[in-house]
Amino acid sequence: MLKKQPKIAPVANNEEKGLSYSLAMKRHKKAIDEGFYFEAMLIEYALMEDRLRSFLYHVGMLNQKCDTKGFRRTKSEIMAMLRRRNPKASSTSVRNISAKVEVVRAMLDWYASIPEAPKESAYLCALWCQFGSRIDVDEVSSTLSRLDEWCDYRNEIIHALMNKDPHAVEEGIPRRCEQGMAIVRELDKYVKQIKYRNLIRRAIRLKTE
Repeated sequence: MLKKQPKIAPVANNEEKGLSYSLAMKRHKKAIDEGFYFEAMLIEYALMEDRLRSFLYHVGMLNQKCDTKGFRRTKSEIMAMLRRRNPKASSTSVRNISAKVEVVRAMLDWYASIPEAPKESAYLCALWCQFGSRIDVDEVSSTLSRLDEWCDYRNEIIHALMNKDPHAVEEGIPRRCEQGMAIVRELDKYVKQIKYRNLIRRAIRLKTE
């Protein structure tokens, strides 16, 4: 079976990625300034997906940022984390935002359950140490909870707009856009923290940016 080809070419390098991010932020500002809140929410959702994907890349789950499944070198360790949280977990696929959030939560749970850095795995040792020195687990958990709630609202707007009170929508959506961008900024902060010196990826000799 032939692999489905994207209809729009992906970014080819970090320079194009930076340009894409910059344009998204400019479009978001223009959308907010002109009251196009639905477009603003679309951009915010895309940014959340991107920041979560980047987080999973820097913790060594993904070999390439465009990947949708766990990298074979760390797949077994991450699968074990997922199964600690949900014994029925059967895949490391991260095609949607909820799957990405679930992996991050599984890592947070794993870190909180281990009193010291595990010595049996260079990867797990580096992961535990980076979480311990750079990440506030409670803060990240709080952000993910607010992200869940924001996505629930976004899904209601996208999938059932015609069944919603238009006055309630008009009154609520500007505040939701503010919340969405705040979540994006928090996720970006966590990416920078976990990326610090690329210690996790270096520990298992994965390429770094």
